[in-house]
Amino acid sequence: MSVTTATRPPLAGTFTRAGTTGTGTWNDDARTVDVIMSSGAAVARRSWSEGAYTEILEISASAVDLSRCDGMSVLDSHAPFTIENRVGTVVPGSARISGGNLIGTVKLSRNTLGESLAQDLRDGHGFSVSVGYRVDTYTWDEGSGDAIPTLTATRWLPMELSIVAIPADAAARTRSHERTTAMNDVTAAPSTASPAVAAERQRGIEIGLIGRRAGMDAATIEAAVNGNTTIADFRAAAFEAMATRQEQTPSFPHSPARTSSDGASDLEARGEALFARANPGHRLSERARRHANLLPAEHARDLLRARGESVTGLSHAGLITRALHATSDFPAIIVAAGSMAVREGYAQLDTEIRQTARPTTLENFKTHHSVNLSSAPRLLKVNEHGEYKRGTFRENAEGYGLSTFGRIIGVTRQLLINDDTNIFSRIPQRLGQSAREFELASLVAFIEGNPTMSDGFAVFSPEHNNLGAGAALSVASLSAARLAMRRQIGLAGEAIGVRPRFLIVPAELETVAEQVLAEIAARAVSDVNPFAGKLVLIVEHRLADKAAWYLAADPAQIDGLEFAHLAGQEGPVMESKAGWDVDGVEIKVRLDYGAGWVDYRAWFKNPGV
Repeated sequence: MSVTTATRPPLAGTFTRAGTTGTGTWNDDARTVDVIMSSGAAVARRSWSEGAYTEILEISASAVDLSRCDGMSVLDSHAPFTIENRVGTVVPGSARISGGNLIGTVKLSRNTLGESLAQDLRDGHGFSVSVGYRVDTYTWDEGSGDAIPTLTATRWLPMELSIVAIPADAAARTRSHERTTAMNDVTAAPSTASPAVAAERQRGIEIGLIGRRAGMDAATIEAAVNGNTTIADFRAAAFEAMATRQEQTPSFPHSPARTSSDGASDLEARGEALFARANPGHRLSERARRHANLLPAEHARDLLRARGESVTGLSHAGLITRALHATSDFPAIIVAAGSMAVREGYAQLDTEIRQTARPTTLENFKTHHSVNLSSAPRLLKVNEHGEYKRGTFRENAEGYGLSTFGRIIGVTRQLLINDDTNIFSRIPQRLGQSAREFELASLVAFIEGNPTMSDGFAVFSPEHNNLGAGAALSVASLSAARLAMRRQIGLAGEAIGVRPRFLIVPAELETVAEQVLAEIAARAVSDVNPFAGKLVLIVEHRLADKAAWYLAADPAQIDGLEFAHLAGQEGPVMESKAGWDVDGVEIKVRLDYGAGWVDYRAWFKNPGV
């Protein structure tokens, strides 16, 4: 038998287990009821790394961290996604340890579900609750022989409380019930019985203890005692009963186990510290400051120790090699550091052309159709009979969709052992720059590609009244282009008066454009430059046509060119895994991105000469 103590459970995350409530403590005026949030009874768990094990929560003042219980949300079936799923809160100051149970007082909301639960309590129907919690420290008992290991949480934090239909912890009781006395609470009197009788008595005590911890009913326990069932067979049956009950009320791991007060995980803080070593100008957050200047091997040592592994005598190479294969946390801090560098590189690159396109997000990879509406119909005078004439909006739709782009690169263990800061600065930074360059190049490609729109005409075409006859950039040609945009008509034939904001030119026309837009000290009215201070100049070196120039309206005012990212991932995303082809870490950079034309009226092109 071996017992170890550690700060990380075999399955890190937030778990749930059930408790109950009774009706005898319902206060209709205050809308409150006392609940047993947990009795600490054994619950069957499984993890990919440890297999099957039994988890027991220690219920004591030193074990239960009540710091988040005041005002803690009471949810509908562990659904934390919207405030609509909250049915109440835990009354501040009510969470306490009593009779070996974690008890609290719940105040129900006046929303639909809260009113339904309140009526059930008035009618004498109690409900079951399930506490969501995080294990911080625990003891791990391997047992002996074929025994199922036991994890006892010696320090744990309740995170939320939920109303559930089926309880998983049958040992928890309502406040009105007497707590069943566990066999280990009873002090046995000295026995003078024969060894055989003493062994049989001990078998009955062990079976009773296992059965009660597993939440089995008294009839089943009695039948096992009377039927000469062995302790090993009964323990296996008890675990199967717990596993079956647990599947009816599954666990919901929904947040990392190691969180700080400001919401950043310890792994992200370690990644930030690695990033700062390669970028001295970065100002460390309070959470990351305690990891400042640590070498990669020192992070590996900390993570291995947190898993309860011995690191005595390991070299830097040994630490990194073991961390790469023993825990997924070590690659995670490399990704955290790299992600910061990617974001920095993504934000640094020239982005002027992006000003001319409207950014948005899409929820999926289906073709997105952007619907354009005409202006509202003109109001008409109502005749003497009070008759109103009907009007309609005209519409059309252009479509584009997201695609996924990315690459995989390898960070070798040699780089990690050598502490090469390039892997935390230059390499990811250039990946970020590459992602932004790809986006900018795609926008230029859409501008010069001049694709056909849904009406059968190219974006820039005479039919759209946004293609000039070909003239060098000058005040006169700019004036003609501006007039054409001002004369644009909407879908219903209405005048929309588009106002240009940007002048986009290739690098070859930069000097000419600056001269055309320059303010001059005019001696006569005819010398005044009408475009001085009116247009924003964008010099786009990616434009291949050295003569063509463009006018564009503000995308916030009228639709034109548009680009999109997948919702929640606005930019490149990094992921990692321990390498197989690469002896180290494989890092994947992914970009979900798409772009397309929504309307042609916001742009004008002159092919130049």
